[in-house]
Amino acid sequence: MKDKVSFVSKATVAHFMTYLICGIFFSNLFSYSELYKVGNTQYFMREVGGISSMIGVAFQVLRGFLFGLIL
Repeated sequence: MKDKVSFVSKATVAHFMTYLICGIFFSNLFSYSELYKVGNTQYFMREVGGISSMIGVAFQVLRGFLFGLIL
C-alpha cells in the first residue's frame, strides 16, 4: 500500500510540475498574451492572466492524481 501511495504522489507531482514548467516556457516562447490579441483568437481561447487559466493550473493536481491512480 505504501508503494502505491508513493507512486501516486510522484505521478501527481511530476504531472503538475511538467504542466506548470511547460506552460510557463511555451507561454513566454510564443508570447501567448500578444498572440491572443491578434485576430479571432479571443473568441475561442481564454486570456493568459484570466481566472480560467489560473484555475486550470490548480486542476492539474487532480488530473495528476487520477493519472497516478490509473497507471
